Amino acid sequence: METDSVLKTSYGVDRRIGSFYTGGQVAVSNDERFLFCAHGAAINIVNIDTGRTIRRLVADEEDTITTFALSPDCAFLMTCAQSFLVRLWNLSSLLPSPEGEEVEPEEEETEAKEKLDDDSTTVAECSHSWRIHGGAPVCVASFDSSSTLVALGTTRGTVQVWDATKRFCTHNFKGPAGLVGSVAFHPSLLRLYSSGADGILNVWSLEKSQRMMQLKGHVSTVSALRFADNGRILLSSGRDQIVRVWDVQTGAPRKTIPVFEPLDDIVVLEGETPFPGSSAPSRKNAQVCFATAGSKGVLRVWSIDGACLHTPNTAHIDAKVDAGADTEQTATMANHHIVQVALCPRRAQLCSVTFDQTITFHTLSSTGLTVAKHLAGFHEEILAVRSVGNSSQVAMATNSDSLRIVDTSTQDVQILHGHTDVLMAVDAAADGSWLATCSKDQTVRVWARVPATEASQSSPMDDGTTATVASPTRFQCVGIGRGHTAAVGAVACSLPESTAPFLVSAARDCTIKVWEVQHAVQSTRSEATPSSSSAATTTVSRLDVRFTQQAHNKDVNAVCVSPKNKLIASAGADKLAKLWSCSTGALEGVLKGHRRGVWSVAFSLVDRVVATASADSTLRIWSLNDHSCMRTFEGHANSVLSVTFMSRGMQLCSAGGDGLLKVWNVNTGDLVCNLDGHEDRVWAVCSRDDGQSLVSGGSDSTLVVWRNTTVEVAQQAREENAQLVLAQQELSNLLANQLYTKAVKLALKLEQPFRLLGIVKTILELPDGASITQLDAALADLRDDQISLLLTYVSTWNQNGRHSRAAQAVLNSLLRRHHPRHLVTLKEVKKSVEPLLSYSERHATRLTHLAQQAAFVDFTWQSMKLKSDD
Repeated sequence: METDSVLKTSYGVDRRIGSFYTGGQVAVSNDERFLFCAHGAAINIVNIDTGRTIRRLVADEEDTITTFALSPDCAFLMTCAQSFLVRLWNLSSLLPSPEGEEVEPEEEETEAKEKLDDDSTTVAECSHSWRIHGGAPVCVASFDSSSTLVALGTTRGTVQVWDATKRFCTHNFKGPAGLVGSVAFHPSLLRLYSSGADGILNVWSLEKSQRMMQLKGHVSTVSALRFADNGRILLSSGRDQIVRVWDVQTGAPRKTIPVFEPLDDIVVLEGETPFPGSSAPSRKNAQVCFATAGSKGVLRVWSIDGACLHTPNTAHIDAKVDAGADTEQTATMANHHIVQVALCPRRAQLCSVTFDQTITFHTLSSTGLTVAKHLAGFHEEILAVRSVGNSSQVAMATNSDSLRIVDTSTQDVQILHGHTDVLMAVDAAADGSWLATCSKDQTVRVWARVPATEASQSSPMDDGTTATVASPTRFQCVGIGRGHTAAVGAVACSLPESTAPFLVSAARDCTIKVWEVQHAVQSTRSEATPSSSSAATTTVSRLDVRFTQQAHNKDVNAVCVSPKNKLIASAGADKLAKLWSCSTGALEGVLKGHRRGVWSVAFSLVDRVVATASADSTLRIWSLNDHSCMRTFEGHANSVLSVTFMSRGMQLCSAGGDGLLKVWNVNTGDLVCNLDGHEDRVWAVCSRDDGQSLVSGGSDSTLVVWRNTTVEVAQQAREENAQLVLAQQELSNLLANQLYTKAVKLALKLEQPFRLLGIVKTILELPDGASITQLDAALADLRDDQISLLLTYVSTWNQNGRHSRAAQAVLNSLLRRHHPRHLVTLKEVKKSVEPLLSYSERHATRLTHLAQQAAFVDFTWQSMKLKSDD
């Protein structure tokens, strides 16, 4: 029998893609292998190449981190929390082996993952912690070039300088009241630069512990301070949409560069690293260039003389519609807002962090910027998931206006903007060539796959600079459908059998619509060529409606297309599921039986049946022949939110509001297994490769990939049974040869308490002197974990009067050999002490009564003998 036709009985978590960054600061290690990301009260260390979180640094789950600083040599990490506590972490023992050591990457990642799984709350302990004075939280922090001193800027305008290794405050500078915007040590001089909300830069002397000068030129908060040209030039950027260039020696302003956007960060581009515009004529006489990041969500490169060397082409966010001159903005600028940027010279990349917790790596070249990788730090609530063809990609609809396509093997994320409100559902064609989405903005969109070379192009500008599309997306919006009068909550793609592809949508206006998408999908490949400008501007077709039907009396929650594209199934909040003709839209049948609204519906790819999932905590299988309910599945403790067929229609997988996935046998109705991997309700589940893997997403913002482990579990069970048979035979041989010491240890290893009880009783049947000696010898060399397990067994034996003698004998032997103070420190022993005491007292009372009765019988017998003698 083929593997995919075997019924699945067990699954294991193959990969868990959750949140690792929820806003705040991000730092890159000096070897550019890891990211340090703020995540509430923790700092997550993320492998850039794999996207895995390999370490989690947390001291107190309730103490949120306000900022942190990474030393230049990556030896220390300092975190500052809301409780005014500063913690220093020694990274030398936390990071995996550096480059150069003979460690296989796979082994390194496996070891890191195992350590993380063993203790997912506290992976490491901080080296030192202390509380800062001043009574104000720290908002910015920065190390000096020697990784010895660290500057902490507070919300009250003070800047404290601490010796990180010796943990004492060396300087306390008091600036203007208000938030400290940025702090920076001079790379060679004993100076500290800070800025406040008033836009004034304060220069502090670390030798004289006083302010040297004030640099005035900004009219609002200064967001970043960067040194260039070996510390001879200072660059400052702010919310006033300018970059100021300062002479460090004199403090005089050299240049004011208007950038026409509020800036959050800048990065200096020096050395041999190529960057956009490095070959432009205006670059030849410029000693320093820098990149800016701000509210427009683009990275631009400037020379120090004020020339803009590179401006990304933002034409790709405009969608031209065939039917008219309508142009749409398909990106929300607030989400594109770049809050931080860093240079990775070894990778020749820029790392940018946007407002929506997306971390992007841009490859630098002399011709432009290309996106090398996206990492999503936070996915919001996952409402729908669909596998994209046979690849490792999964399309997700989250609680945002963007479509996210995650590569589950690398965690690389494509973020596609187009909708203007929250996405409600997503579906994918069987071959993965196109996707369909729907949103609260009352529209549906079609996204087609295009080669990466078509999605990323560079073109020369009039001034000699280059303009580059910022994102090499492999999917682009090719069609949009308007017509619904309320939020669209469900969408479904036709199956490959159809020569003319279509999609079905359902909305809160109680209607379903069938849209023709053939023109939109097929026109993309013919129009988008490497030499055309369609890589920067996507032609979006208007979708035509085949028919519209008033489907339900309440919201329509789900739709699905049958395998032959002949029927459409709809599920509504009116407790009904209905069947419709794909060609005419005529009503074919009504499935009535659920006691509450129906959340999900799915056709079997093999049998003429359809499955529904309802808020009444049940699933039902319906016949397409007579529309009767064939079977009801009960087991969820809450609403069943999603259902899918797998194993060639022989099994179902359901996702519920109780946070569980359940696998069912369709023929028998039996529950096969429970999958517990989410902390909140599971909104969606989809099957890949006919159930060889499952993908689920829910309210905990976590995407879980499940792997079919049926074969492995069965093989492991067979091996364990074989080993058990051998061990049982060995145990019988030991008892036959009266090797009680080895027999006791083997029984403990096999965790067979009643077999061990039999061994103890056998020892006690020996002559009095030999039994005590043999029992003491058998229990002499036990480890602490074995003693703890044995005491658990003794507590169970002692609850039965027939076994109490053996239990008391073992307990007596242990107490004579081990002090009670040592025994109470063992794991799980405290749970056994209370029943041991209570039942031992009961046995003592019973034996006392028995002794009294025996004495009375003996006295009566002796009295009877005396009368007989008389």
